[in-house]
Amino acid sequence: DVVSKLTASGEYTVLMHKAWQQSLGESPAKVAVSEGQEQFGQFPIEGTLEMKLGRFTDVTADFWVNQIDANGLVTA
Repeated sequence: DVVSKLTASGEYTVLMHKAWQQSLGESPAKVAVSEGQEQFGQFPIEGTLEMKLGRFTDVTADFWVNQIDANGLVTA
């Protein structure tokens, strides 16, 4: 539902949409995520999420979009 609402406006492009259940505690849990066709060990969209549960839920997200050329080199 959320993706269709975002894309319906024409103002957003959803590059990745994933869902899972994650057990959280006071120690950070770091998860690597990726999307798209793997090319030479790289994915078009990659990133990490680090989550921790204390008084509040802390989330640190780091995502990037790779530009991969025909030789498998990340150019941007």
